[in-house]
This record gives sequence, C-alpha cells and structure tokens, in this order.
Amino acid sequence: QATSGITARTYTAPAASLRLATLKSLSRMDMDVTKDSGTDAEWTIEAEAGDRSIEIELKTLTAMTTRIRVVAENGGWFFNDEATAKEVVAQITDALERDKLQATQAAMNDTGNMR
Repeated sequence: QATSGITARTYTAPAASLRLATLKSLSRMDMDVTKDSGTDAEWTIEAEAGDRSIEIELKTLTAMTTRIRVVAENGGWFFNDEATAKEVVAQITDALERDKLQATQAAMNDTGNMR
C-alpha cells in the first residue's frame, strides 16, 4: 500500500528483528538516524537523507507479526516522496531476508557439527 509518500507492510517477524533490519538498512542507505525509541508495542525510528526526512513506525500486532509504516517527506507533509518510502521498505525486506538466511545457514552448520 502506498499513498502520497506513505508505504506500509506487515511482516511475519518480531518487532525486534524488524527494528534491527531497519537500522541496518538505513545505515546501508547512508541515512542518519535521528530518533530510535519506543515501547514493546510501538517503535519509532526517524532518519534524514539530504532534504528528505524519513519516519518509520513499527507496531507489534502479535509476538511474530509486525506492521511497518514508512513516511518520506520532502519539505513538509504536502511534498511526500513515495519512491523513497518504497525503497526504504524494499531495503528493510532485503535485510530481513538476509538475516533469516544467515540464521538458517548457522543452524545448518551447527547441526552438521553435531554429527
């Protein structure tokens, strides 16, 4: 779902995993994190990229389901940047998948070492 610079997606992943994937993605995109705070139920991460401000909200739906909402603003609410919001979500998805793959590979290596 994307509407005027706002992109949302629900992931089958705990909020803590999604938060780490978000921070990795922002770092990889060379965006400066200006806020990283919240509670177990909701978390807000804000970042800057040039003249863009990015606000990312994580909301826990269940222990294994988290909704993310990304707003990319370019000079205020009426100048939102849908392309940047979509790319942030795409990069978070990529980071989350890489983290899952690394965990699976580590588990397989551990199983192989037990033989």
